[in-house]
Amino acid sequence: MIPCLYSATETAFTTNGIGKLADCISCQVTEKRNSSYELKLTYPTDGIHADSLQKGCVIVAKPSVATEPQPFRIYKVVTNAAGTLEVAARHVSYQLNYITASTVYGASCLSAILSLKTNATTTCDFTFSTDIESDTALSISEPNSLRNCLGGIDGSILDTYGGEFEWDWYNVILHKARGSDNNVRIVYGKNLVDLTMTEDAGDVITGIHPFWKGMDGDDEVYVELPEKLVLAEGATEYRIRVLDCSTVFEEQPSETELRAYAESYLESTSYTTPDVDIEINFAQLWQTPDYAGIAAAEQVSLCDTVHVYIAKLGLEVSSKVTETVYDTLLERYESITLSNSTVVSSRSLVSTIDDLVAASTAALEAKQTQRYETLYASIQTLAAGAITAETVRAIIADFDYVAADELNAAIAELGYLTAPRSLPRMSRRTTCRRLWLNWAI
Repeated sequence: MIPCLYSATETAFTTNGIGKLADCISCQVTEKRNSSYELKLTYPTDGIHADSLQKGCVIVAKPSVATEPQPFRIYKVVTNAAGTLEVAARHVSYQLNYITASTVYGASCLSAILSLKTNATTTCDFTFSTDIESDTALSISEPNSLRNCLGGIDGSILDTYGGEFEWDWYNVILHKARGSDNNVRIVYGKNLVDLTMTEDAGDVITGIHPFWKGMDGDDEVYVELPEKLVLAEGATEYRIRVLDCSTVFEEQPSETELRAYAESYLESTSYTTPDVDIEINFAQLWQTPDYAGIAAAEQVSLCDTVHVYIAKLGLEVSSKVTETVYDTLLERYESITLSNSTVVSSRSLVSTIDDLVAASTAALEAKQTQRYETLYASIQTLAAGAITAETVRAIIADFDYVAADELNAAIAELGYLTAPRSLPRMSRRTTCRRLWLNWAI
């Protein structure tokens, strides 16, 4: 898709606005799960619309395979000596950073997210919706931007209810699960072009130091455990993080209650395992004619689950897509990133492949043995002249493949000279050639 440029005050987007950026050099959109959503565009300084690429203007561009074109507002333009403009733009949903609310509250996820528009202090053109059914109450009592209330602070809507955001023009949708698992497989030797796997243990912890702080009349009270720390199972080193439980317990907790909460926190937190990120460049088979009939089933989008197999590394990975980099001009992904991947033991995949190879080899050897015995018997029959040319033609009627010249030596070795003389020379050659193929294929 060719990106289209609009003025900063455009609201309808029913025309081509200022114009199509047909002479842009590159245009990529990067979206991260529940995080950033940005466009980067490179444009020549002598381009038709170079002077119109100003901060505040809107670029409409396609951000992924299955998503309709989206609006991105320009926030930075850099001119360099190479004669190009480097334009950076963010999705229009970033405007929620500049709309505030004094309080946000709700008795459920739906009522909480709808209260954002109700309690906005200025005009809010956005709509909010969710498919999460939860009766957990939410209350944000301090003034915050609407985007922070959605997912930028402790106790936010995302923090309370979980889910995955979809930013669709001026619609904000909180999905229980935005993506799906269509059993898309990215396999080395089929559609995997490149892969980089990064394991980051920089933020991993092995235990926590829980405490509670409150007031007893005019006195400040601290509650800690006698052992001070709660360690994760199997911890072999101390990487401890302080855990403030003051907002968890309204009243002073007992040591048992504090310990129980700390243990449940360690079991549920992701901080006890390294982050595994896998960046993939792959052939997008749904764009090829051979996959036209099943293109939708092969497509990959943000938050989808995909399965990666690399036999030579003994690697099998299943994970959500947490970042996509999409080339708007070519309408293809530059890369996708899988985070917090579930990496299956390499041995499990290798052993499966070894079992399949062993079974296939045994079956092939048995089939070749059977064909050899059939071939040998056929040649012996031909050599003895026990059957006529018509019978031979009936025997080989199902083998209409003509062998390559390289098989001539093998044909001669397997009976060319011993074929019955009653057959014409070409018939004898063809007969032996087909008998050889019957054995060799």
